[in-house]
Amino acid sequence: MPDDRAVLAPADPGGLIEAYERARTEGMPLVLGTAVQQAATFGAAASRGVPQVIRLAGPASGALVLAATSGTGGRSKFVPWSDEVLDYQATATALRMGTGPDTRYGLALSPISAYGFSVVNLTRRLGGSLRAFAATDHVAITRALLDGRIDTLDTIPGVWRYLATTATGEPALSAALRRLTVRGVGGEVVPHALLDRYEAMGAPLHNGYGLTEAGPNVSISCGDGYGRRTVGTPLSGTDVRVREDGGVLVRGPGVAGAVFTRGQGAAPDPAVGADGWLDTGDIGALDAGGRLTIVGRASGLFAGHGRKVHATVIEETVRDLVSEETDVVALQLDPNGTGTPRVVIALVGDAGAERPVEPDSRQRGLPVEFRVRDVVHVCRSDTARTASGKLDRNHLAALVTRALQVREEEACERVS
Repeated sequence: MPDDRAVLAPADPGGLIEAYERARTEGMPLVLGTAVQQAATFGAAASRGVPQVIRLAGPASGALVLAATSGTGGRSKFVPWSDEVLDYQATATALRMGTGPDTRYGLALSPISAYGFSVVNLTRRLGGSLRAFAATDHVAITRALLDGRIDTLDTIPGVWRYLATTATGEPALSAALRRLTVRGVGGEVVPHALLDRYEAMGAPLHNGYGLTEAGPNVSISCGDGYGRRTVGTPLSGTDVRVREDGGVLVRGPGVAGAVFTRGQGAAPDPAVGADGWLDTGDIGALDAGGRLTIVGRASGLFAGHGRKVHATVIEETVRDLVSEETDVVALQLDPNGTGTPRVVIALVGDAGAERPVEPDSRQRGLPVEFRVRDVVHVCRSDTARTASGKLDRNHLAALVTRALQVREEEACERVS
């Protein structure tokens, strides 16, 4: 079979599984990622439910899957996962979660994301049934829980928030959530308040850490590796260390060591050193028990007066002052070009849902240069998304900068 063919994965679970089995049978890579990511790199995108075979610009020798990165830097890459990487990921993940061939998995997130596909891959290799839901279909998810049709559920924080709120007045749902053997959460930043809420319910969420370049799962806060507000200990066979500057490094069977780009084919990943350690670009810490805490991307560090604070630390001081549907984003901006940037909180929500927010006493624990100076409401429909569907922070920063400039111009006009 030609070495330069690949199958584009459709976004629906049934079509994805069909495409995956075809790729495994015919020995050609399966291309994950959104339609935008696929088209930007390969010049074509899968139709819903219809696997599509394409020609690659260069061979992807040894790759069974080409998985799109999240593109937090503005552009997605594709990482080649071999059959050995996928076998390791399935085995190590199931070992940590305590699942087996009779497990009934529930998945309420995109199966073409690295996280979502890791669950699909696990079931195809080790057995178990898979029931997929749209993350927006809260009724179907709730019904499956109440009927006892799933043993695990992996989904995004927003779904877990909805379920916790609904369970407050519905004891049967609370019991169903506690019965789950795995309550996986990820795909975006998980607020501490949500982790605390489920801990108090006796149904702790199992947060995890992963990135496409590492296969994707690195650690899961589950079983013996559990730690509230952490992403747990590394999977068996994977090593994690943290540099003095907080940079997180990963080494193990899941680290591909290569990236696939348009027009170039596969090439060594510059983020992987000669010793096999992957510089993840994330900031974190390890506790005495080896449990990892991720603060955020290194690009999210705010600097001032010789000190650094991560944006997520500032966001946590505001998050529970707004509704659960509102996204809280800390930005460090200099809207007037004075050379002295200030911290601004952007609250991204639906039109008409704005309400006054005053950062409270928790801000006093921050150095003065990192305290919130402005709060700007941004309508969700005005924001942009990256190719992977995540909030485009560069676009958001531009929107907030302009809003601050207009606000200050109007203040000057009133004074004059």
